[in-house]
Amino acid sequence: MAAIYSKGDDPTKYVDKWYLKDTYKKCYSSVLHGIRMENLWFKTNMSPLLPPIDVKQAGRLRKLRIKEIGEVSPNARKIARMHKVYTCSKCHQAGHSAKTCAKRAELQAKLKKKVLTLEHAEANDLLEWFGNLSDVLNTLRFDPNIVERLMAVQQSNQASTSKSAGSKMKKKSN
Repeated sequence: MAAIYSKGDDPTKYVDKWYLKDTYKKCYSSVLHGIRMENLWFKTNMSPLLPPIDVKQAGRLRKLRIKEIGEVSPNARKIARMHKVYTCSKCHQAGHSAKTCAKRAELQAKLKKKVLTLEHAEANDLLEWFGNLSDVLNTLRFDPNIVERLMAVQQSNQASTSKSAGSKMKKKSN
């Protein structure tokens, strides 16, 4: 269009008659009559028109519709994390999660040293912090001697907890 205008020609010379406004008006100038009621339709010998067959689409099915911005589903159990203050499950301080806790980073820095000697109290802290021995071993790299010491501490902890649980049961039965 810009080239036609710059040339000084009329753009309507380059447009087919079917795209002109006059042709559009002529096409829709006749009156469109409404459809009669279904019982007045003509009967035919042809089979009735059926909807298209559903074809299973590739990919994972979308079970829920896409929500509008700010829309909350009626069955929502989780609160949106926006404007929510995080509380660490390890040190119980606000502002960070357990994944980014400074105490955890300190422990990991200590344990990444090539040679690490563990006292009994430090081993207890590690086991308490990570929950169990497999989590400690999966998270950090250890010298085999340290692994043996950790296993010994865990076994002694389990033995002491089972003894204390047994003594509590005896007291309750008396």
